[in-house]
Amino acid sequence: MIIPALKKLYYRYINNLDIVEKNKFDSINDTCGIVVNYKTPDLIKFFIYNFRITFPKLHLLIVDNSNFDRSTDIIYSVCKKDGNMTLLANMFNLHHGPGLHKAIQYIENYFKFVLIMDSDIKFNRIGILEDMKTSIPNNFLCCGKVIHVNEKGININSKEKNVIPYVHPHCMYLNIKEYFKFSPAKLHGAPFLDTYKSVKDQGKHNLLIDFDVSQYITHYGRGTVIRTGGYHTKNHPKYSGNK
Repeated sequence: MIIPALKKLYYRYINNLDIVEKNKFDSINDTCGIVVNYKTPDLIKFFIYNFRITFPKLHLLIVDNSNFDRSTDIIYSVCKKDGNMTLLANMFNLHHGPGLHKAIQYIENYFKFVLIMDSDIKFNRIGILEDMKTSIPNNFLCCGKVIHVNEKGININSKEKNVIPYVHPHCMYLNIKEYFKFSPAKLHGAPFLDTYKSVKDQGKHNLLIDFDVSQYITHYGRGTVIRTGGYHTKNHPKYSGNK
């Protein structure tokens, strides 16, 4: 076991892995998976196992906000063995929304679409990507379970005032090019709140495609929150993003 004080030195060569995987990106397919991990080794270990069974050839980018804890060790080891996964390790907790945004920026020149997933989901059957693709028009922003939230990101009835249609990112298919036309994911319990606010403000609700992901996955919910004691949305001193 590498002592924590030396882990940052040990993982400096992760950048070499990133470069190798990045060079492969444009030769895989048009979609990449993204998941964010924060100090939940049991969740991410099972997620990776379940993901690879469901998607044998899909590239997976794992954003690790754990500051090199045991889960980082697990992810790095799996990425090295798998050869079709990339670890994007942050030096501090960049948080869920900013971590997703960084990952999308990282792959934007290599993929057209991204399947965003929470680490506390389980795929129960194959075929979700294929069925999503048959459900979407050529011009779309994202496809997934559409819920309705208020301006604070709290679930509300669709008939209430100031409602914002919100595609839940526990399993969401995203058009990268369209995403960059709207506000980015942010530091919030509902990370795409500003994104969908800007969709609403521009009157482009038609870009959100409702799709019943529950036919394919189980979302256990609050997996990271329960294990780590909260949403951790306090600004890190090194992070200059908006809350």
